[in-house]
Amino acid sequence: MRRRLVLLTAATTSMVAIAFVVPLMLLVRSLAEERAFRPAELAAQGIAPVVGTLDPVAIGDAVDAAAVRLRTAVAVTMPDGSVIGADSARHDGEIPTSLSILDREGVADARVVLPVLLAQGTAVVVAEVTESAVQRGVAEASLALFALGIVLVGGAVGVADLFARRTLDVVDELEAVALLLSDGQLDSRVADDDTSPAELARVGAALNTLASRIGVLLAHEREVAADLSHRLRTPMTAMRLQVDNLGDGPQRDDLRIALDQLQAGVDRVIQDARRPVREGALPRCELGAAVAERVGFWMALADDEERMLTFTPPTTDAWVALAPADVADVMDLLLGNVFTHTPPGTAASVAITTRGTDWLLSVSDEGAGFPDGVEVVARGVSGGTGSGLGLDIASQTAQRAGGRLELGTGPGATVSLVLPPVEGPR
Repeated sequence: MRRRLVLLTAATTSMVAIAFVVPLMLLVRSLAEERAFRPAELAAQGIAPVVGTLDPVAIGDAVDAAAVRLRTAVAVTMPDGSVIGADSARHDGEIPTSLSILDREGVADARVVLPVLLAQGTAVVVAEVTESAVQRGVAEASLALFALGIVLVGGAVGVADLFARRTLDVVDELEAVALLLSDGQLDSRVADDDTSPAELARVGAALNTLASRIGVLLAHEREVAADLSHRLRTPMTAMRLQVDNLGDGPQRDDLRIALDQLQAGVDRVIQDARRPVREGALPRCELGAAVAERVGFWMALADDEERMLTFTPPTTDAWVALAPADVADVMDLLLGNVFTHTPPGTAASVAITTRGTDWLLSVSDEGAGFPDGVEVVARGVSGGTGSGLGLDIASQTAQRAGGRLELGTGPGATVSLVLPPVEGPR
């Protein structure tokens, strides 16, 4: 935008400058011509009365004086063809009827010609005007006008660039605040500046109002989530007590599984509702540190069951669009599945590697693998005795970060989250 505004100003000012400078240059040339020819015309008119005396001496003196004054050739061609003065100023050819300016054939110089009527015929007074006299001062004046045009264009471009830079500084500030808001820093505001253009100042005020409104809406969302938690947990606790009071049998087991699924779903809804308040609009974490913390937590249980649990961290910081709580939930789900569905002593591993530009978080075990013919990622479907929500939650978590979940078998089972990278904190 800044470059376009400067170019537009330069083009507009240049056209205006050309529209004035070119006519002024032509006017300067015209004035220079008049300045050069006018003295020659006056000199010829001053010699004409002397020619009427027919006194060769007087005519010669007048011609010599005019030649010295004009610094050029002056002569009088008498009716009999004789020339008094410089022979180069002889007039041959048709005699003009009035004062005129004639070009010398084949020569750049011009001459002022004045006919004088005598009883013996017509005499002609000639005063030459050289090209150098006509061009004297024209180049300097034209150069001065050209320099003035350059100064005008340069000044206009400088003012336009200053205005564009000031305007773009305000736009850059608006962009920076918008990016901070999208990054979850809801206390960011556009500073008040009386020197900002009025239109951009209104945009900044609107952006500040929007940020304040977002904060109010998120606070209201947190209150609604807390109220939802309070309203649902109490009847669910009562339902669990009633299920526990039922006699043993498949109906009681089915109700307990359904209640566990409902409890897990409610917990997930509440967590998702609160997360924008807790993490900001754009969650982000360093995957290696978040995974290492949960692997360390499960390492104690692995030692108790004599499992070999290994972790391969990334070689560089692996920033992804997930909150640390999301990573912790996924790791607890995946490692919980390993410990639940494989016998004690079964080795497991966690690794963070790269696949192209994406990060690959893999949890593998050396157990029997996934059961055949069962869609283990389907919601509510479990390959064992769980609620069937674990892998579905992991898949949805990966999708929120712009990635996906992949399963692998043979030998054992591997669950991988393919996560695109994001920029680290600024």
